[in-house]
Amino acid sequence: MAFIHSIFAKFYQLPYFAPSEPLPSVLPTTAAIIGSQDVLSKDHSRKIVRVGHDFVVKHGAGVKIIKGENMVFVGQCTKSPRVRMPQVYAVYSDQDTGVNYIVNYIVMEIIVGDTLALRWGSLSTDQKEKLCTELRDFCYQLRNIPSLGYFGSLGKRGLEDPIFWTGNEIQLGLIDGPLGTEDELNNAITEKYLYKDLPSHKAEFYRRAFPVVLKNYLPVFTHSDLQRMNIMVQKWSTTGCVEEAEDGYSLIIIDWESSGWYPSYWEFATVMFSCGRWDDDWAVWVLKILDPFFNEYGWMQMLRTELWS
Repeated sequence: MAFIHSIFAKFYQLPYFAPSEPLPSVLPTTAAIIGSQDVLSKDHSRKIVRVGHDFVVKHGAGVKIIKGENMVFVGQCTKSPRVRMPQVYAVYSDQDTGVNYIVNYIVMEIIVGDTLALRWGSLSTDQKEKLCTELRDFCYQLRNIPSLGYFGSLGKRGLEDPIFWTGNEIQLGLIDGPLGTEDELNNAITEKYLYKDLPSHKAEFYRRAFPVVLKNYLPVFTHSDLQRMNIMVQKWSTTGCVEEAEDGYSLIIIDWESSGWYPSYWEFATVMFSCGRWDDDWAVWVLKILDPFFNEYGWMQMLRTELWS
């Protein structure tokens, strides 16, 4: 527990810059990031760019700092040689003098590879077995990161899963947390249902049912969006060079924005929800990665379908 406290302390003192030893080259300046013309994606509040041969940078007012913090935190708490996060080299904020608002920056390594969603259909049964075994070991490590006794995000902040998001400052804390007890968490989900202006009589049904069917689950560290689109397969050679070689690979988990301490059934329920129409056998293999919570998945599937239908 003391180790976890020491890691927490680092993130209370942002900005974060990685030690020079793992850096592939000198970190790009803010000016170089803003001036990059190698744009991978963008919208009105965020942009992803390549800077040089070594860095990809997410920046903008809409970039959530906690995504970078989570990757650094989990990287220091887990030791899995074939499952990792993108290496994070810097997490910081800067004032945009031109428009007078804060811009957030996450500087990371460039990942070369395919998503597991793209690769899955071409894998053999033995390959699927090996990948799922490694993912199970990684998820086990996540769940063994000690909690500090609340449902919420790193640094005792609110939960980032979309089920708790409202965009309404008045609702902050009531719905997203941090939440000290399971009753508070179940109540928060019901309040989100009401916030979406869904039938109040169904909300009352959930308010009575959740304390009965969703109870006695401790907070465990959870990715919260572990679908195949967020699992990269990167091949590498025994010399350490990324290439199309058959002698090795690593799995890289991306998109850590929603991560935090959730009830122990949460990961299984969210992964199964992401299976959509069950067009292939991925849902069956999920049972080899995560301990199943069939009843809890059924309740959360019904709720999420109603929230986003």
